[in-house]
Amino acid sequence: MRLTLRDKLGEDYEPYIYAALRSAKVMIVVATSADHFEAPWVRNEWSRFLAFMSEDADKRIIPVYKNITAYELPDELSSYQAQDLSKIGALQDLVLGIESLLRNRDTTKKTMSEQDVLSIVKEKEERERLAASEARAKMISKLMKGLLALIAAFLIIIGMVKLLGYINKGYLAPRKVYNTAVAEMNNGNYDKAISAFSTINGFKDSDELYKKCFQLQQEIIVAYIL
Repeated sequence: MRLTLRDKLGEDYEPYIYAALRSAKVMIVVATSADHFEAPWVRNEWSRFLAFMSEDADKRIIPVYKNITAYELPDELSSYQAQDLSKIGALQDLVLGIESLLRNRDTTKKTMSEQDVLSIVKEKEERERLAASEARAKMISKLMKGLLALIAAFLIIIGMVKLLGYINKGYLAPRKVYNTAVAEMNNGNYDKAISAFSTINGFKDSDELYKKCFQLQQEIIVAYIL
């Protein structure tokens, strides 16, 4: 009988995993990459099974791999006879090996069939696929957050540039014109001063100085006529 966690959605599955590790006589560790053996939950499960093996001499662990070599197995598993699924007849050999290990168990219990092993391998590959999809989703989410942060920073910079433009247009630029106009007025260049003051109406005392320059200019004209 093969038990899975498919009907345990929403439940704490750790007790089920622990019970399975405790009761199982054979554990098949399947991986298509050296990194799969080192995945946190994968390592956690086969490490615990190895600990149970020290208490139960009947337990066996079988590393099963594909697309890698036996030399890439973790040190803890390298001493156990492994099965390379890329070899012809490997699946049949695996089934026969498991049946041989289970032969001493209750003969009324059904031994694992080739279909059972295929299902285990497929479930393992599906779990690895889901883990990879989850990792990609997290990476995309992280990239999106980074992109949004960059956009926000860019918008802030644009806002600061606009603000500085408003400050320059509303105060710094008129102040420069004002200072120039005052200098022209003090030098007696009333025409230039009047022209400058007329462009900054309302800035400081520009209106009063505009009138003063105009009056002084009129006085000069009258004095010239007379």
